[in-house]
Amino acid sequence: MNRILQYTLFFAITLSVMGQTTAQAVQAAPAKTLEPSAQANASITRAYPQSNAALRKSVRSFSAEVDRRVSAVGYPGGSSLAVVAQKLTVGLPSDQARLYALYRWITRYIEYDVDAYFSGDLRNAVGAANTFHRGKGVCDGYSALLQEMGRVAGLQIEKVDGYAKGYGYAVGVMTAGEPNHAWNAANLDGCWYLLDSTWDAGSIDDSRHFSRKSGTWNYFLVDPQLFITSHFPENPTWQLLQKPVNLNAFLAMASVPPGMVDLGVDISKHSRVHLERVASPFEFDFGANVQQLSGRLRAGSKEVKGAWALQLRQPDNHLKLLLSAPKAGDYVATVFVAEKSTDTKSSDAISYNITFSDVAAYPQGFPYAFTDYYARHVVLVEPLRGVLTAGKLVRFRLKSDGAQKMMITQHSKPVAHLLLKSGYFTGDVTLLPGEAGVFANYGNGNSYAGLLKYQVE
Repeated sequence: MNRILQYTLFFAITLSVMGQTTAQAVQAAPAKTLEPSAQANASITRAYPQSNAALRKSVRSFSAEVDRRVSAVGYPGGSSLAVVAQKLTVGLPSDQARLYALYRWITRYIEYDVDAYFSGDLRNAVGAANTFHRGKGVCDGYSALLQEMGRVAGLQIEKVDGYAKGYGYAVGVMTAGEPNHAWNAANLDGCWYLLDSTWDAGSIDDSRHFSRKSGTWNYFLVDPQLFITSHFPENPTWQLLQKPVNLNAFLAMASVPPGMVDLGVDISKHSRVHLERVASPFEFDFGANVQQLSGRLRAGSKEVKGAWALQLRQPDNHLKLLLSAPKAGDYVATVFVAEKSTDTKSSDAISYNITFSDVAAYPQGFPYAFTDYYARHVVLVEPLRGVLTAGKLVRFRLKSDGAQKMMITQHSKPVAHLLLKSGYFTGDVTLLPGEAGVFANYGNGNSYAGLLKYQVE
């Protein structure tokens, strides 16, 4: 079968496929000899004059102006691919600006061909011409279109074939077969950079509908050390790494969305996708710059109900995430990272295969944390267990930025007021069966904000 008919959609939306464990793992094989064009192969360099982060920052200096041009050109924007490419790039001052203009036009106006992907009939969904005239395509179409529009604009862009961890990817394993994705490498001022317009165009939800991204370009000019966690080129040259990794090493890596780095995540802290024989609570620590952490647990394809992840803020504001499970066994844990502590939605996620060997410490999970728990910078010392024992004294000890009063409630009534001691609200409370809540007053009259909820049995 023609290779392009093997291409599949690989968007970075692991949330809809977490927990699948039936896929056959790909075994590492000797690298094929597929080479880039002779011109490209002769000019590949890994000695970057500036970091990818610095380059992406420089793009922001002209991105607003280029975005306005992209909007003005619109779709189809002209009678031919060449006409549109020229309209988008004429007069722009640099290779970066020209590449960005083409990339933003494609990610904004080209739709992923969901019908072609799920039917398996990709004959009209590949190639630059088909994708341009139909306004839709699969990954081969996206990457071929960017390559051809770049040629018209005087840019050197290569289409790269390989494996990717996206739609249909089960965490840590991958279905054996032909390469399943295509993306691009672009030469800017003599150096090569990696980008994936398919993944920046949008994603497919559980209902098989394409949802376009709004204004983001996370997979544009991605650092090779980060790109390799989700994209494995068939030709190792296109890893753009001094020491290329093999396929088994690629599968063992946690797939890290580039936006994670912008959110302060130190990807070296938890780089392995398989976390084996761990005891509860397992601790995720992504460094001191993360602003908010939350998590979700799945067993097989089903989410495990309950509060099995808890953000712990240290007195110095360093965040950690505790994870537990209802019983020993295999799970998929997804860690969400948000841009600010006040965000109610997480911006990005990393998924892991985790095998708990012992959950005795937290067999019933953690307390449920309300939005104000994150927004008010709560430092919780105790209790960390989500289920408390009725009729026994329970020690509460926590603090929160700006809190003036703190109380414990049951059945919508206060049962105890915690006392402020050495900077922490502290108290020993005997509770009845049912729910118990922790509420704080921040100096706004008689209004209290909910922080935590416990079960009492």
